[in-house]
Amino acid sequence: MKKLRFLFLTSLIFYLVFISCNNNTNCDCSSCNCSTDEDDSPFVENTDGQLTISGLDTYNGEWVMAFGDLDSSTDSLAAAVSIDLISDTGKCAKISNGSAVLKVWKIDENDLDPPLKNYTGNDYSIFNVFIISEETFILTLDHLPYLELGFAEVTFTNGIGSGVFIPD
Repeated sequence: MKKLRFLFLTSLIFYLVFISCNNNTNCDCSSCNCSTDEDDSPFVENTDGQLTISGLDTYNGEWVMAFGDLDSSTDSLAAAVSIDLISDTGKCAKISNGSAVLKVWKIDENDLDPPLKNYTGNDYSIFNVFIISEETFILTLDHLPYLELGFAEVTFTNGIGSGVFIPD
């Protein structure tokens, strides 16, 4: 599972660098597909991407979020219910009946305007899956209070994918 931990650290650090580089960007949302709702970050596009994680029966009532790398490129994927880059927080999906559904965003290292983009790809990814005791998480390594770490192998079709949680 050393590769899993390396993928997690690489994905999360890569993601946090994007956040810090782009929090000061002045996005008016006219040139991108950014959300303009007052509760949403202007640095996050609306997304059609969706990930269903099953095999979570032991964790009903807890919360889940995930990060993955794309095999086809150096881009990464972030999966949560919502991510707010202004407050550096995200919301996890509640686990119910052994599964959870998360939105998926693409993190494109070559185009950071905005840093989290709509994901509609046809890709394979190994996701680092975090079971968390709280709905809201802070986007820093020292504030990710996970109860369980595992992974899920996912194949996406038009941005929709599913995987089974495998504990680390």
